[in-house]
Amino acid sequence: MQKFLSVANHGYSNSGVLISLYPHCLERYAGEGSHSSYDRRGSEVLNAFTRYKGSVQRLLGGADIAVLLVDHFQDVGT
Repeated sequence: MQKFLSVANHGYSNSGVLISLYPHCLERYAGEGSHSSYDRRGSEVLNAFTRYKGSVQRLLGGADIAVLLVDHFQDVGT
């Protein structure tokens, strides 16, 4: 995660964009589809992630955004 943030912040700096990314809360997603994402459509995993904490407000926990990082989705964009 730190490498991702460093690369993104470096890109922002090089582009003259005056923002930086900082981690607020990092949590491993252990919800529905977390271990079977290779066999699930991307939209199913995203919907399960949205319901993970019972509400979007609880998922955000005071943050502006929640991000789900994955290494593979089946049928992305369909």
